[in-house]
Amino acid sequence: MLVAVLSGLGACNPETQEAERAERRPTWNRKFHGEMLALGADAQTALMVVGTAPDVKERGEDHIYALDGEGTVLWEEPLDRRLLRIAVAGDGSRIVATLVDGTLLAWNAHGERQWDGTCAGLPEISRSGDRIVCWNSGEESVGGIAIEALDGRGRRLWSFDDPGGIWDMAIAEDAGTVAALTSAGNVIVLDGRGRLLWRKEIGVLVGTVALAPGEDPTIAVGTGIEGESVAVYDRAGKEIWAAGVPGGTDTIALSENGAIAAMGNNTVLGQRVYVYDGEGTLSWKFQLDRPAREPVRVRISRSGDRVFATLQDEGQPTMLGWDSHGGVIARVRFGADVVEYALSDKGDRLAVITAGGKLLYYDLHADREEALR
Repeated sequence: MLVAVLSGLGACNPETQEAERAERRPTWNRKFHGEMLALGADAQTALMVVGTAPDVKERGEDHIYALDGEGTVLWEEPLDRRLLRIAVAGDGSRIVATLVDGTLLAWNAHGERQWDGTCAGLPEISRSGDRIVCWNSGEESVGGIAIEALDGRGRRLWSFDDPGGIWDMAIAEDAGTVAALTSAGNVIVLDGRGRLLWRKEIGVLVGTVALAPGEDPTIAVGTGIEGESVAVYDRAGKEIWAAGVPGGTDTIALSENGAIAAMGNNTVLGQRVYVYDGEGTLSWKFQLDRPAREPVRVRISRSGDRVFATLQDEGQPTMLGWDSHGGVIARVRFGADVVEYALSDKGDRLAVITAGGKLLYYDLHADREEALR
């Protein structure tokens, strides 16, 4: 199989002209007062929710804002405690946010507060919004709870403890499978009732985990293990395949057909994106020799035909998008570091928040380019 090997975007590279043709401007952007904290979006990026905090030198309250795909603010609410994370159901029916004291707040799509409760850490939410699973990202579990699940009314369904705490966690679309990487170097997989399905010691203390969308999801684990920095398992714990991204994997994403995008960043090998098909065959890879000073992130569309990654090209915050063959379909340059971004299921819409206090929206099929001032 032919593997496309794409290198940096310097002036002498043939990829430069391709990337320049793919240069994108935002369909719209909106400036918010203060510092961007968090972003959540539904599966179509038709509903986006952002959290902001006052500038360091200013006093005031954190805020949460919900916007539609045209950039209109649908509703907003001030918060009296620091916002940590936002999660939006894939169908847009429910939004949850966790605050610094462990409070979990829930709204419907119209901004009506549904309930207040507590949850053990950072929230993930099912596609239908009927399950919320929180995970404690500390080195130790708090109150004997490392992972906790709630129903759509905020009632506790189950909890699971791991003495080492959780480093990273992902849930299936229906919350029927929960996969986590513990701070003690174990992969654990639970069913929708919180029962342990399997545990595997991988011997590294840091890494990332992701689940494929759809039914009976496969599980991918990214680590710094030489030769096996990407490992894929079925729900029963059987290893399907493993491969090595030189220098390790910092971020990973799966499509419904099992295609995987993995990305690493280190001072020796720079920034690298590796894309595999569902059988573990390398389809294409991209690399920049210089490392990024900020965390890198990779996303893949549901069908696996589009991959997006944040990186730094010659020190400038940049996002690249590729098709299934590694051809550049989008390049976006930012004036400030990317805090977070969301990709629609089809890979045709992007929502990005930057350290400059902006939410930028890209409709990759739209011809119009307008900016909201």
